Amino acid sequence: MKVALYLGNVRASQGGGFTFQDEITQALLESPAKNRHSFVIYGSPASRYPDPGCGQVEWVPASAWDWGLPGRWLRVCFEPLSFVGDSLQFRSRLQRSLRRHQAEAVWFVSPEFQPVELPYVYTVWDLQHRIQPWFPEVSAHGRWHFRETRYRQALSRAAAVIVPNAAGREELIQCYGILPERIKILPHPTPSFALQAAPAGSCATLEKYGLMPGYLFYPAQFWPHKNHANLLLALKELRERDGILLPLVLTGSDQGNRDYVESLIEHWQLSGQVRILGFVGRQELIELYRHALALSFVSFFGPENLPPLEAQALGCPVIAAKVRGAQEQLGEGALWVDPASVQAIAAALKAVYERPDLRQDLIRRGRERASRWTAGQYVQQVLEWFDAFEPIRRCWPAAGSVVTAAPATALSAKAKGEYYPAPGAELHRERT
Repeated sequence: MKVALYLGNVRASQGGGFTFQDEITQALLESPAKNRHSFVIYGSPASRYPDPGCGQVEWVPASAWDWGLPGRWLRVCFEPLSFVGDSLQFRSRLQRSLRRHQAEAVWFVSPEFQPVELPYVYTVWDLQHRIQPWFPEVSAHGRWHFRETRYRQALSRAAAVIVPNAAGREELIQCYGILPERIKILPHPTPSFALQAAPAGSCATLEKYGLMPGYLFYPAQFWPHKNHANLLLALKELRERDGILLPLVLTGSDQGNRDYVESLIEHWQLSGQVRILGFVGRQELIELYRHALALSFVSFFGPENLPPLEAQALGCPVIAAKVRGAQEQLGEGALWVDPASVQAIAAALKAVYERPDLRQDLIRRGRERASRWTAGQYVQQVLEWFDAFEPIRRCWPAAGSVVTAAPATALSAKAKGEYYPAPGAELHRERT
């Protein structure tokens, strides 16, 4: 079966979303199971990935199918009239491209979505616009409407929906009434760059930024839900109550909230303790994990996140917010805190700082947890779903393909490459 992978226009600066798609693409190209299907990939440039050398992978650049942000907003605005376009057989650039490549099914590797006529597998990372709609990044400036429209449109026709854990499955059923048998649970895989990182040795990143080992580390884009504010207040409490001055290193691209975080740092007189490095490359990220006292991952959003897995794989103790699904993901490999409680966050930071035994125990348990699920296993599970779906999909031809009928059976081609039996023709059937 020919499967289209839709990656969309995701950039490295977008953090975990890019890492996830990058890992899945790498694993697909390296997977022996790829020989059963062929693939056409819509997204990242082919030059980023090794040539599988099997002739079964085609790449389609974004310029050939995507109109960018204006196109996405137009799709939302005209979604109520989509049935008119369908009845008139209007097809988007993506749908026309899928027909040219004779794709038979689509795998939306991330929550980004475009309407397609083909059967598809859709991936849901979170439904936070439903669970915590008060955060501006999922509600302000039309974002709630955008997310809700996308999810309703995508989920209603999906042949299968991938969620990261049982918490995500429960939310999907409650919020959108999706049939349980159409939901497939696949945990986020631990990134291979963390699992396969070379042994520690270099301190070049610390020297570059003038850092000393033993800082708290929080790699997170500057969104309100990342909860930088309560983490900063916890540092302030430790300083004023216990005389503990813990340095904090923040990385991640600005999504509109960095100025506010910087103002809090100045207001609470934490400038001497907090360093903001912005977006950093992968090798620098590895070194920052390895020399940290702990990862302070206090985000309000779940049900899964990638940085705790990266930290666990690289031997960095994890302090994590106790949100829906997080314990299912990290198990006993993290020290849990209420993200809304400054006192709880401060207590956890102090415990890791004062108790080397706790820190070492978290490192040990974290490594065990991180190694249990890889991108290769994730891809294999999805491909097995396509294997099971293939007998269903073969019941009709790929758009744009020519169906070879049995001898003496005439087929007539309709416009736009769709093929149907000619009037009066009899389809061949095997005789038993």
